[in-house]
Amino acid sequence: MFFAVIGARVNLVDVFEINIVVFLGILGVAIFSKILGCGIPASFLLKNHKKGLRVGYGMIARGEIAFVTVGFGLSYAVIDQTLYSTIIFVVLATIFISPELLRLSYRKENSKNSSRTKKKTNFVLFLTKLKIGLFFDF
Repeated sequence: MFFAVIGARVNLVDVFEINIVVFLGILGVAIFSKILGCGIPASFLLKNHKKGLRVGYGMIARGEIAFVTVGFGLSYAVIDQTLYSTIIFVVLATIFISPELLRLSYRKENSKNSSRTKKKTNFVLFLTKLKIGLFFDF
C-alpha cells in the first residue's frame, strides 16, 4: 500500500519535465555520499580497501526512508511536483545501481576463485572415481 501511494503521487506529465542535469546531479551526490560516508570509513575499519568499497556500494540503494522524507516535503510544499518526481526516479536509479556495482566488484574476485574451484572440483571428482574404481572392477 505504501509504495502504491508513493507511485500515485508521481505525476506522469512531470516525468517528461524532469531536468536531466538536476537528476544526474542528485544521483551523483547520492552515489558518492554513500561511498564517501560509508565506504571509506569501512575501508579503514576493515583494513581492506575492496571490502570497504563494497560496503559503500551496498549502502547506495535508498528506499522507504527517502520515499517518506520526500513525501513529507511534497505534503508540506517544501518541494514541487517536478522535484518530487525527480527524487523518486533518483531513488529508483540507486536501487538498480547498487547491485550492479556490487556484482562488478565481485566479478574479478570470482574469476580468480573459479579457477581454484575448478581445480578443487576436478580433484574431488578424481578421488570419487578412484574410490568407485577400487570398489568395482571395470
